[in-house]
Amino acid sequence: MMDTIVIFGATGSVGVYTALFLKKKGYNIIAVGQRKSDNGFFAEYDIPYYSVNIANKNDFNILPVSGVDQVLHFAGAMPARMQGYDPYQYVNSIITGTLNVLEYIRKVNALKVIFTQSIADVLHLFGSTDPISPDSVRKFPLIGDHSIYSISKNAAVDLIEHYFNQYAIKRFILRLPTIYVYHPNPYYYVDGVRKWMGYRYLIDRAINGKELEIWGDPFSKKEISYSYFVSFAITFLHVMIPVAIHNDCLVLVVFLHVCSKYRMMSAIACPASRNFSDFGTTVSAG
Repeated sequence: MMDTIVIFGATGSVGVYTALFLKKKGYNIIAVGQRKSDNGFFAEYDIPYYSVNIANKNDFNILPVSGVDQVLHFAGAMPARMQGYDPYQYVNSIITGTLNVLEYIRKVNALKVIFTQSIADVLHLFGSTDPISPDSVRKFPLIGDHSIYSISKNAAVDLIEHYFNQYAIKRFILRLPTIYVYHPNPYYYVDGVRKWMGYRYLIDRAINGKELEIWGDPFSKKEISYSYFVSFAITFLHVMIPVAIHNDCLVLVVFLHVCSKYRMMSAIACPASRNFSDFGTTVSAG
């Protein structure tokens, strides 16, 4: 029998694609999001949906109390989805929320947690072509909209490390760069101000036959992770773990780079029939 996986943050961009991908692979998926309703979206794929605010431990009482094998934790406030600035959202959803998720994992005797970390904790190592070690010292930006967000993410990782050592809950921390995924909302927030996503702005101008003007360093490089390959990498954790672990850490960046390198050969695209707008105009990670 395939594992039962609870996905927190299932209504977010990464969560929804991962839930559908793993369901297609035969896993039993339980979707959890902060939205009061998913408008029947997950039911179309035979996936039960639960509305849970992970910052409130009492909300977890509606979730299954047994039969859960693994947990994917994608939930939490993000700078890209925050209008204005409310640092308490980061502390409540990421630190307190992660503690509640870990307590749920412990109580249902799940074996594993997969958590998505921000690359902001290693920004101090950017500007070089040298690979960044998964064991690099974690820091955080001292100013800007990613500061308390990164502090909270780092604290969440520390909590997960504690539960690994105290309760032997296996953990895999995925330090992910920007994930490219289709969503009908082409905007995001920078320091609380709504802006066009750069690549969506270019696509929109191209669609409308407008002139494209691109400024910047043509030799600069950036990691590109497509949502499909993130979902594929998570599946990879379930079926091929022994060949992908170094010092209990998955070297995911290398794996994603390989996937991105051969992306054009995969001939895989998101079917246009998937109507992700059912979630509304904006999709948060929670």
